[in-house]
Amino acid sequence: MPKMNRLLAVLLLSALGGTTLAAEGPARQPTEPACTDLQRAQDHARAFLALVDDGLYEAAWESGTSHYRAQEQREAWLRLGKDILQPAGKPLGRELQAFRQARAEAPHEGSPVATFDYLVTRPDGSRHGERLTIGALPEEECGVVRYQVDIRRMALTRLLDAFVGNLNKAGGHLDYSTNSVIEIERMLMEHAPGGEPRAKQTKGADYRAFVHFLGQYVGEILVRHHGGYWSHTPRPGREVPPWVLMAGGRRIDPYQMVADYARQPAIGTLRQALERELAAASPRS
Repeated sequence: MPKMNRLLAVLLLSALGGTTLAAEGPARQPTEPACTDLQRAQDHARAFLALVDDGLYEAAWESGTSHYRAQEQREAWLRLGKDILQPAGKPLGRELQAFRQARAEAPHEGSPVATFDYLVTRPDGSRHGERLTIGALPEEECGVVRYQVDIRRMALTRLLDAFVGNLNKAGGHLDYSTNSVIEIERMLMEHAPGGEPRAKQTKGADYRAFVHFLGQYVGEILVRHHGGYWSHTPRPGREVPPWVLMAGGRRIDPYQMVADYARQPAIGTLRQALERELAAASPRS
């Protein structure tokens, strides 16, 4: 009997020990990160943008949440891709400007969302803003809930390209290089040597538009070759011309620079004005 009792005691202790081990078991899995945590949100953003950059617009649309697909009509999105994004070419780079977490507005008010603001550089060197919002809308989904591109800036760039193309067909040599500023000097001195256009058809609003496009051209030189970016894109009701913001924080107004030159054109003065602005914007200044 004593032996039997001892055996039962050993078996009982073994069972209790086994129960203890089973209770401790494998380590508890950490809680799954929230949909809007930086790392998880970045994964969703990168996957979506990779599809967009590769021209897989339908796949990108289908990868979004049901909220995104309800807000972004498929046909309109595919037209945007074909007409605007694809002709601009696959981005050379995408620089993250800001990341923030917030709460969604109605009808999903209170749901957390994460927003990425990017500065996108295209193959021609032009740059525009892009915003991507990640969230769980509805709660059982996690992915893209909104995608916004500065279409107006891209459209303005295309208009400028068309303007430059027409000038080059007429004998111009504009290639967006810094040295091509001499072409602007030559054209303005040829068309309006004393600050007033010679040809009647280019007087008034037409001439102001001509000078305005040349101001945008100088701005694109700063963007494409000197690390600048546009402060904003004018919209109806807010037609204030943008500045070009340089890496050191300096603001340059290319429209005013060209307008000042057009009032009193002289060989070399526009280039000198641009060189002064670039020197002042240099981090070493």
